[in-house]
Amino acid sequence: MYVKLWVRNIVFLTIIFTIIHYVFSPKRGLLRAILGGVITGMGCSGIVSGIYLSRHIEAVSASPYVEVEDAFDVYHVRNVELRLPYEETFDLCIKLLDTIGTHKIREQNFATGKIVAMTYRDWWDNVFGTLILFHMKKIDAERTKLQIVTKPVLPTCIVDKGAALIHIKKITALLEEMGSSH
Repeated sequence: MYVKLWVRNIVFLTIIFTIIHYVFSPKRGLLRAILGGVITGMGCSGIVSGIYLSRHIEAVSASPYVEVEDAFDVYHVRNVELRLPYEETFDLCIKLLDTIGTHKIREQNFATGKIVAMTYRDWWDNVFGTLILFHMKKIDAERTKLQIVTKPVLPTCIVDKGAALIHIKKITALLEEMGSSH
């Protein structure tokens, strides 16, 4: 995870520092500006990535819903079988969204069994928020299969400080309290 974050930041910071080097000393030439941008970008990327990763680890380890094997992923999927009719499962999923904080339901389709919600966080923690997707399928009159997916809104996000993991763990913990079967 650190390497992916570091490489992504190198690209971004190298471009920025190359432009800065070239603007402030154009007489040195473009090749020297690129070299200076790469060297400065690599160092700064290491520092920025280390800070961001340590903040991610701190946030994930502070959560009561986290298991070690999921700690460094930002895309999470859980499949749950509920002993509830389809209609009650759909309503329950909407109610569960209220337990995770500030959110907006972007799509709600009873016929297809799909609910898409987006959470909001502040600029320091998770700028773009987290998508929470519920996919429901009726098994029989008294049972419903439910798939829950959480992921960052921005698909290029590598580190989300455990936001997606915390949301899915909290939702599945609440479902288990209500008597779901796996």
